[in-house]
Amino acid sequence: MNRTLSDSERNTLRKAMRFSQLVYYAVFLLAVVMAFVGFKLVSAGISTLVEPSTQVIVKSISYLYLLLSIPFALWFYSRRVRTVHEGGDADLLRHYQRLVLLRILLIAVGFLGNILLFYLCQTEPRVYDFLFAAAIAAVALLFCKPREQVVENELFPSNLDSDD
Repeated sequence: MNRTLSDSERNTLRKAMRFSQLVYYAVFLLAVVMAFVGFKLVSAGISTLVEPSTQVIVKSISYLYLLLSIPFALWFYSRRVRTVHEGGDADLLRHYQRLVLLRILLIAVGFLGNILLFYLCQTEPRVYDFLFAAAIAAVALLFCKPREQVVENELFPSNLDSDD
């Protein structure tokens, strides 16, 4: 698939990639910071901030959020990215960035929230349910990883060659 992009299209692609990567990697950086802070809280003795009786409810809400947010974020993004061109070239980058931010943030809330809950709900014996839920959200975030070819196809679908 050979593409010829104009200078303005290349500039738009570069900005979209930079924004997508910034948001994507900021989520993982924030996860590392939250894990560090949670570890420090647990090692300082401040751990069980959520009562064991409410942990079941919190766990159910967490799983329900994951079950609803991940498919919705991916579905909504795939539906709306097709209509990003309707606003014209002036709004193309802004609409695309908004969609990328929404998709990543919907999944990141479950990811970061479960990391936080893992440390706030430490009981004996240790319960790793929140850590597993965070891992599920992390895998879903892999589907949001920005790749230049994908971003180019989403921003400029008319540049696809029909020679294939």
